[in-house]
Amino acid sequence: MTLPERRKTIFPLSTLLIGVFFDPSPALSNAIQPESLRSFRVHGRLFYEVYLPTGTNSNWTRDFSISISSSNWVIESFDKLNNQAEISARLDGVNYYASRVNLSKNPTLNDYTVVVEDNEVPPSSVSGSSVLWLAFASDNYFKSVTNNQYQPVWMLDDRTLRKEKYAVEGILETMEAGLPKHLIYLNPGILYARASGQRAIVRAPASFKGSITNAIYRTIETTNLGNGIIPLSFQFERFGIQPDFTTYLLSRITGRVNSIEPDVQASDISPTLKGTMFVIDKRFENNKPALSGFTYRTTNMAFPKTKSDVVTKQKQLALKNQAAIKHKKPNYPTQTKKHIVVIVLSAFFALPLVWLVYKHFSVSRKTNN
Repeated sequence: MTLPERRKTIFPLSTLLIGVFFDPSPALSNAIQPESLRSFRVHGRLFYEVYLPTGTNSNWTRDFSISISSSNWVIESFDKLNNQAEISARLDGVNYYASRVNLSKNPTLNDYTVVVEDNEVPPSSVSGSSVLWLAFASDNYFKSVTNNQYQPVWMLDDRTLRKEKYAVEGILETMEAGLPKHLIYLNPGILYARASGQRAIVRAPASFKGSITNAIYRTIETTNLGNGIIPLSFQFERFGIQPDFTTYLLSRITGRVNSIEPDVQASDISPTLKGTMFVIDKRFENNKPALSGFTYRTTNMAFPKTKSDVVTKQKQLALKNQAAIKHKKPNYPTQTKKHIVVIVLSAFFALPLVWLVYKHFSVSRKTNN
């Protein structure tokens, strides 16, 4: 399909500033039109830049394809130079993230590692899939948000926040049919990290007012498609935040669409990965009782349904293992037990000797004085 007429999007200067403090109160319009863009496929390329503290920048490119039909979407990202491929998909309300791991095509190894979860917002990865989702498949998510709190699409320093569906305040402006025209993710003066397995929290000084910028997404060029507008080019910038809450540009992802296919059917967007897959299923982490991710294997993206016999059996086994680990008592080897007994008895019988030595030196000190 020949690309339709392009539109240039002009942004206020305030959205382009790096590290500027924002007052979130005068939020931009968050109105979303009732129509929805839910049947198309686009192909394009991502250019990824990372700005390292050493001053040496790193960059790479990836080709991508995004297929959307109704509430389902599939994002495929390829690095042909290094023979790497990743797929992010939301099918029937469940999200799947697959990465190719068996580059040598060893028949004894799994070809892909797959994470399954129920979080609608994809996790950050080198594929850029979370930014691609933001650009082309996030309209339903934004319709569901009513408090201007948005889940981050970048990797968090405390990764356990994602399981809690952690969100930050944002300033959103949407295009027709609901895709973001631009979105500013704000930070109110709190940093989260992990230290010794625990959550560490750093708060801004008392003099801190307003918010600073976590990240900015913006469309650069757009085109009409059906009853809405989609981006032809877009950019996502992520800012690092220092302990003193000054900011610096950390990374930039720029995307451009090469071709568009309208009217994609649901049967046409099934993922195309072939091979054996090692699956980490996290769909039940927020259940009561909470169930850590359990594992199984499958082939050719054939994943069991949430209420299938396979998943039920794996859930029961995982819960049983969790309970066993929780109530398991330390099982010291026989030799270790003997050592513990000897140490305890030695300490017990040594106490009188220690007391006599102490008394002897006390008497000697008094005599000398």
